[in-house]
Amino acid sequence: MVCKSSIHEHMEGHADPVISSAWLADHLEDVAILDVRGSVRTKLQSTNAQGCRLEMSEYFADYDTYLEGHIPGATFVDWTKDGADEDEETPVQLQIDSDTFASEMEAKGVGTDRPVVVYDSGNGLLAPRVWWCLSYHGHPAPLILDGGYARWVEEGRTTDLAEPCPLTVYATFEPRPQPHRRATSGDMLKALDDKQDGKDIIILDARGLEQFTGEVKRAERGGHIPGAVNISRKSLLDKSTGLLRPLQDQRQVFEDAGVDCSGNGSQQIYTYCNGGVASCSLALALDRLGLGQNCANYDGSWNEWGNELQLPVQTGK
Repeated sequence: MVCKSSIHEHMEGHADPVISSAWLADHLEDVAILDVRGSVRTKLQSTNAQGCRLEMSEYFADYDTYLEGHIPGATFVDWTKDGADEDEETPVQLQIDSDTFASEMEAKGVGTDRPVVVYDSGNGLLAPRVWWCLSYHGHPAPLILDGGYARWVEEGRTTDLAEPCPLTVYATFEPRPQPHRRATSGDMLKALDDKQDGKDIIILDARGLEQFTGEVKRAERGGHIPGAVNISRKSLLDKSTGLLRPLQDQRQVFEDAGVDCSGNGSQQIYTYCNGGVASCSLALALDRLGLGQNCANYDGSWNEWGNELQLPVQTGK
């Protein structure tokens, strides 16, 4: 956990992207802050004779909660729209056009001349997604507040009701796209072929076990990408505090799943989930372990793969 690192260290990429509320309290004037509170909710659609449940995911931003109180200086980001490509058929896909993404971030006060801190409600789901979006477009220091807004409030820290004026927060975002951080369905098909040819590739599924096995499906088909290994994003959290588990514990989770954490750079890692959101928690952890250059997040994830009937699937564990 970062407590004593400097702004310079973050801008140079030499510090942990996960920060504490104490660190943020000491640097409120030195960073841009994004409130990305919202949720992913599921609705039961039907249950078949075999007991398989079909669910539908819905994506929400929580602007009303932001207006009821937020960290001082924070601007609100609607994670379902800001930085997302609304023309894509698959929901909440990253806006890969750098100029469009940059202009949207600039209007939120995010420039590439200083760090940007992202926080969610405290469940650790949405902040990693926005961290990943910023990382894809080359922001030098996107940071995540461990424990989110819940931790900030629990510690009795100051909150604010005022929403920053857009004219006073405007910044300059100079994008430097990092395409290796994002995978498409075509990339995943190639990865399956390369894996069969003996290349060192591992595919990590961040969903819950019921979705992984196909007992619950949130697309036309259930199951997982063939050969994928299940690491639920919740396995990276401390159940008692809601904070991220110590990095050495997260390392063990990945090593137990077959991830090469030695840093020799030979293994290519792909992460995915249902909508490319929860898998960003895995991408964040891998980045902290020094494996970011070898990790690509499959943005379309099961929302795309599970509905494309020509793509291969596997069920069970």
